[in-house]
Amino acid sequence: MIAINVMGPVGLVNSIYSWWLWFQFLSGKGIYTDFMFAWFGAYFVNGILWTPLTVIWPIIPWGEEVMLRFAGLFAQMTLAGTFIAYWVNVGVLYYTIYMEPEKSGSTFATTGEATPYFGSYILISLVNAAVSAWFARYIINYARMIKGADDFKKAMREAAVNANTNNLFMV
Repeated sequence: MIAINVMGPVGLVNSIYSWWLWFQFLSGKGIYTDFMFAWFGAYFVNGILWTPLTVIWPIIPWGEEVMLRFAGLFAQMTLAGTFIAYWVNVGVLYYTIYMEPEKSGSTFATTGEATPYFGSYILISLVNAAVSAWFARYIINYARMIKGADDFKKAMREAAVNANTNNLFMV
């Protein structure tokens, strides 16, 4: 299934990026500022939306229906970033970096120094949004299809057992 083989590595990149954000902006800081909360938002959103998919991605082939249902749920969760979470973070980061850098407690010497970091967040958000919007539906539909097939198999087994049991008593 190509969709999970695209979303899994994207999730891995996001998980690594999320931890990089932690060590770059948040680790060991004792003063909590608006600037730090803005980067914490980016860390949290990228981590919470993509890390579960990253963790489950390698074990999906062996997990059957249960793992596929979890993959469908996690793929559906990534759509929250596509439609709102990434863009809220972009707005908050823009505010803390460019509009009120001194008041927000920005650690960048100039706004020009912040541009590569801000641009990289926008780029990764665009890639995440495109991947989620394109591939999540395939994983969700596949998980539903497998569940439907398993439900059908269970119903057929029950019908066969019932038919067999009825035939035993009719003889």
